Amino acid sequence: MTGASPIEGLRICSLLPSSTDIVGRLGLQDYLVACTHCCNELPGRDLLNAVSAGELQRVTVSAIDPDTMTQAEIDLKVKQSVHHGVSLYQLDDAKLKIAHPTMILTQALCTVCATSYSTVIDTCNRLGDTFKEKTGCDVKVLNLEPHSCKDVARTFVEVAEHCGVKERGEALRDEFMDGMQRIQAAVESVELPTSTRKPRVYVVEWLDPPFDGGHWVPEQIRYGGCDPVFNPECDRSKQRSWKEIAESDIDVVLESQGRTGSAGAKQFE
Repeated sequence: MTGASPIEGLRICSLLPSSTDIVGRLGLQDYLVACTHCCNELPGRDLLNAVSAGELQRVTVSAIDPDTMTQAEIDLKVKQSVHHGVSLYQLDDAKLKIAHPTMILTQALCTVCATSYSTVIDTCNRLGDTFKEKTGCDVKVLNLEPHSCKDVARTFVEVAEHCGVKERGEALRDEFMDGMQRIQAAVESVELPTSTRKPRVYVVEWLDPPFDGGHWVPEQIRYGGCDPVFNPECDRSKQRSWKEIAESDIDVVLESQGRTGSAGAKQFE
């Protein structure tokens, strides 16, 4: 990629699969030194091979095993952890010391989806001096907390700017938003009878119990020329009852689940 070069000595730890993808899309894949236990893809680099070769450390550990637990069991585990204030995910100090990052990408939006922000900060306070002995600088923690599609696009610029390649983030942001707007324009160009209502779409992100898509998901539905059945204000994902779903005059159901593993998949075959 052309333009400015990344900051000297950059070593990135990504604690989100989405931020791992952003790192690759920004052409920073060779600066990634640590990722999560569920990151499997990295644009521009063979992530699994890098992990096997010891070039990339998996630094998170989960209390949830989606390959052996049903969705109901996972849901119960999540609710118990929230009730007791215990994080579902822990950080592996030994692997973090090997990675000794200069930048950690994380989030404070959802403690169910990733390592809690407080856990990340506590770990950095505990290991910060160890990192600094190897890198010569303090580790930076970048909190990514988007709520809308535009917020998501802004995170591209945030990450890029903190890595010294702001123009790459701006280009990626523009490409992303242009794609969303082209979808919207294509949908709006279709002529339909004035009496035709927009399809009512329900995006389900979990099945047992059902949870709808939150934050930017209803906005994505609107970009596609449809109306979200639930959560029009783009709030957090909410649990629904099957009775509520059945009575909501839904035209289309889109299943967009998180990582459920083989046990969860067999449950709904």
